[in-house]
Amino acid sequence: MEFFICLPGDDKKSFIHSSYCLGEKSFNVFWAAEGLRVLLDLANKNPEKLKELEIMNSDGKKFTVEEFLSFIERLEVRANL
Repeated sequence: MEFFICLPGDDKKSFIHSSYCLGEKSFNVFWAAEGLRVLLDLANKNPEKLKELEIMNSDGKKFTVEEFLSFIERLEVRANL
């Protein structure tokens, strides 16, 4: 299952850009992609913007940033960069 950053006004067509892809969960491993780096940079440089973001998985389910981070903290996280 893949996870993507959603900015206000985004639609699924935006997800073709690699910077939107946070990564993929597979067999209790989260394979981090470029979007996770973007999310972490945003958290460090402009944390107030995190309230505007949503995370969407490939099934269309939406998460807050906090819910997403709680979800992946239970997984082994590996860089896929």
